[in-house]
Amino acid sequence: MADSTGPPGAPAPTPLAQALEWGRERFNARFEYFNKNLRRPVDPDEFSIHLLENIGPLAQAVEKADPSSVNKTVEELFEVSLELMGAGYIGPNSRYKWPEKIFRDLLPFCGKPLAQQPRMMAGSMANAALAMEAEPAARPEEWVERMKKAASVATTPKELLDAGMALSWRCGMAHFRAGALELVESLPQALALSIFHDEGATDLADLSRRLSTKWRKNKVTTKPDRPHRPVALMGGFTGFGGPFDSPPTVYLCDGALAARDSVGEFILFADRFGASVQRRGPASKKPSDPKPDKETVRYVKSVFPNAIAGPQARSWAWDGETLAISLNVSHKVFLFSLGRP
Repeated sequence: MADSTGPPGAPAPTPLAQALEWGRERFNARFEYFNKNLRRPVDPDEFSIHLLENIGPLAQAVEKADPSSVNKTVEELFEVSLELMGAGYIGPNSRYKWPEKIFRDLLPFCGKPLAQQPRMMAGSMANAALAMEAEPAARPEEWVERMKKAASVATTPKELLDAGMALSWRCGMAHFRAGALELVESLPQALALSIFHDEGATDLADLSRRLSTKWRKNKVTTKPDRPHRPVALMGGFTGFGGPFDSPPTVYLCDGALAARDSVGEFILFADRFGASVQRRGPASKKPSDPKPDKETVRYVKSVFPNAIAGPQARSWAWDGETLAISLNVSHKVFLFSLGRP
């Protein structure tokens, strides 16, 4: 590792340089040990650049929040960075974009919680970034901006990470909806209202009530002169990065919207914040989808007859809030807001 000392008269060493000097022998030993046991060797020059460009600003942020925690923070971030770079999640040759952006664009705003639990904060944030990068519907840019706001209000690492989970749902990870709604109720009111400021809620109870509404308003109309507009499209052909290898069939599974193609079965998650297709497993050999009752068929047909009898309709399913329709000529699932009468 590079020497952190400088010539006489040079500017005062940075917090990172001081920490590296404080634990020089230990850091060098850890680098050698990790490098022998990682999946791929870490180039020392590339790692030095990461320390300077990514960990240096974090050491400065921690110094402002709690100067006594700088050495511990650098030590733990040193090891986390070795693990992430050795796994190929960060570094100049990584195929991933967002874990390193978390170090550069978000963690510098998290000085106080980072000083308290640096390994947990950096590791959890990097894992969140990887999960969002793997979800086509996720919006990591929005998540980072909202997390910056959360970092200015949260008082503990747990509060900030809980806010991050709730915000991941808000930023397109629709399959986290149930857990996120529970988390929102447990967050401090000031933090919850801050990260969901655009809901216009006055208190935590009001916010929970607003967030529990899947769709802003019913987009489907029974008037034939008005077109039905989907509130979301989800899915797509596997050849273009989608989940379905053939036009899917939608159905209701234990009250939840689901779909299957010739290969697998999937659960469909969707609300006004995003839509996500999550694989359940391989396709059943003998699928047995429950048939909707006559009253359901009558109501859906009265509002949207093409869902049942349309020339291109393949299948439809309704969970009481959202109507899902698949077509014989598309790998997409079309969703319409349709509440119970």
